[in-house]
Amino acid sequence: MSTISNYQVRTILDGNNEDTINHLLQLLINDQSLHVAINEGWHQPSLKQNLTYNLSNERRSVTSDKKIQLSRKFFRIKEELQFVKKNSEKFNKLTKREKEIIQLLGKGFNNPNIAEQLFISRSTVEQHRKNINFKLSIKSFTHIMRYVYAFNLI
Repeated sequence: MSTISNYQVRTILDGNNEDTINHLLQLLINDQSLHVAINEGWHQPSLKQNLTYNLSNERRSVTSDKKIQLSRKFFRIKEELQFVKKNSEKFNKLTKREKEIIQLLGKGFNNPNIAEQLFISRSTVEQHRKNINFKLSIKSFTHIMRYVYAFNLI
């Protein structure tokens, strides 16, 4: 990250740099001009989708609501990074099939749909889900979705 004259900052968030996010949050809080490109393909480097927030050029039109939304977005990104850092070891213990099942759950599939999609029995899906819940210490479907989003499975 480099600082340019009049505190304009240009940076690329690659999903791996918590310090960068902390710095950007501080700049937003301090009402600094800011240009941020966020690479949406965190764990998929081949994706070239960039979402750009350019507050420096919209200086006069940026409302406090928009700044609050951006700040919340950065805080969510920071929380996801911390979650990934804390839970990567657990997540990496999942088998390829278990990761497929979590991905399908994230897309809204239920156990019978997953069984049909993967050409396995419903009881096999249920056993995989039990294994997933045990390995990830999951207590509810909400926790599964947290992994889905944090590990970019959908």
